[in-house]
Amino acid sequence: MQDCTIAYCGVPGSLSHTIAVRHFGGDNTFLSTAKPEEVFILLESGEARYGVIRLENSLIGAIRENFDNLLNHSVFITGEEYCKTAYALLGVPVKGKSMEERLSMLKKVVSHHRAIEQCKPFLEDHPFLEPTIWSDTGRAAQYVADCRDPEIAAIAAKEAAKIYGLD
Repeated sequence: MQDCTIAYCGVPGSLSHTIAVRHFGGDNTFLSTAKPEEVFILLESGEARYGVIRLENSLIGAIRENFDNLLNHSVFITGEEYCKTAYALLGVPVKGKSMEERLSMLKKVVSHHRAIEQCKPFLEDHPFLEPTIWSDTGRAAQYVADCRDPEIAAIAAKEAAKIYGLD
């Protein structure tokens, strides 16, 4: 499908953005929103033809806010994607350092609370990493890229690394 406008919650590199590109193809217009309800508003107004929202998470179950939005807005489900979430630890490039050296430099990791919860075993194995809640995984990657601090990493999709120039 080409030449459609698709709304999603998050920024480029967020899980919703990754799913939207995978489902509809990259040759479309993608509208980023700060809140899930804004996706529904864009659909109702006709500013977006399709929207991508998450309804379930295998770790936490139903995302009630989006079920409420489905009830409160005149929109319909037209497709679905099952997405196995594979997160990566993303940081700014540091020349001449091995992966182990890079990991030992880190002090803080930022991400959405669900991603942090899903990566809890990794974080327990690396107690020197202070997890910090961020609004979404894409924004966490964007923050790490913007601050350029080698002591901070993001938990996000590997697609975010390409978008924001992270390792």
